[in-house]
Amino acid sequence: MARVEIRVSDLSREPIQEDGQAARLIVEHPDYPEPIGLDVLPSEVQEYLTDDRKRFVVVSLEEAGNLTPQERYVRQLYLRLKLIGQRSSQNGRCPSS
Repeated sequence: MARVEIRVSDLSREPIQEDGQAARLIVEHPDYPEPIGLDVLPSEVQEYLTDDRKRFVVVSLEEAGNLTPQERYVRQLYLRLKLIGQRSSQNGRCPSS
């Protein structure tokens, strides 16, 4: 008996003809304890992997009496700049200080 294996994209199920066509997408997701690796064709994900999506900040809230934050939140960088701008206009300081 012969067996034929075909490598396919985990996203579209399109066949990946050659190893040079394949890419590995590593996904960190809060519903899974470990990162997940997916076989993909680069063309399936490149439109989502833009420079502006690489720039983000991680924020957490330290509440009075509990200085160990329990949750962390990821936000795009523009939100950080917006928050700094609001704070600066309220206290008269420039964002870099």
